Amino acid sequence: MKKNIKIIVVVVISLVIYGGIFLIYLNTKNNLNTNISVDSENKNSTENEKEKKLIILLNPHTRLKYVNSYFNNIKGDTAYSNLKFSLYENNKFINNYQVMYNDEYKFYDDNNNFYSFNNNIMAFSGDISYKIKQFEQSELNENDNNIINDELLQKNINSQNINKLKYIYNDKIIYIISNALSEENETNAFNLIFTINNENEISYILEDINDGDESLNMCSPSLHGIVDFDEDGNDEYIISCTYYSLIGTCHYIYQNIGNEFKELKSCTLD
Repeated sequence: MKKNIKIIVVVVISLVIYGGIFLIYLNTKNNLNTNISVDSENKNSTENEKEKKLIILLNPHTRLKYVNSYFNNIKGDTAYSNLKFSLYENNKFINNYQVMYNDEYKFYDDNNNFYSFNNNIMAFSGDISYKIKQFEQSELNENDNNIINDELLQKNINSQNINKLKYIYNDKIIYIISNALSEENETNAFNLIFTINNENEISYILEDINDGDESLNMCSPSLHGIVDFDEDGNDEYIISCTYYSLIGTCHYIYQNIGNEFKELKSCTLD
């Protein structure tokens, strides 16, 4: 009788132990499967985010890839040679084209008809949304010159050979003031780009002031385009900057949030 009781006790204890081990195994397996599922979802989510991109072409030679809010230069043409681009000239949509590049962009349609352009162009291909903003270049008046002279005076800049550009965008005026590429003897070489709103608040996009002998080493800026990438309500200002002779043209990109401007892409030549 006692022997049978001992056997029963041993069997019960063994069942409890093995049952506990089995429950631990099931719990571990479920956790492992859950982690694998979460990791898989995160991986798929990351891959989907990485897949979203926008290829951007700006004349004369700039090629950019916009991914995860970053702009990067593209080397070569393999990244866009088989794509169709939405082409804009002077901020106006022209048509959808394929493109070839041989020291300059050549856009052509499905019937191999080429489009000839003479102004600033922007071309986009990808699955990131964007909105082209409209602005216009305008002649400077006396009030504009007074504003510019006040800014130069505050920065102790004295130059006789100044290139001045004025653009109107919504309730803002954009001024570009520069003596870059001047062959005159200058005290300062400078590029100033700033906006002024209808409340006379001034916000600087670019402020680059150097010694006068640096003038020929600087680039001369102009406003290439204004685009709201991602359509998030924050405008990006694209600034073309052309160097002396055959050195080339590069592009800055600045993001405008409120009255502040943040550089997203520096002006670097390919």
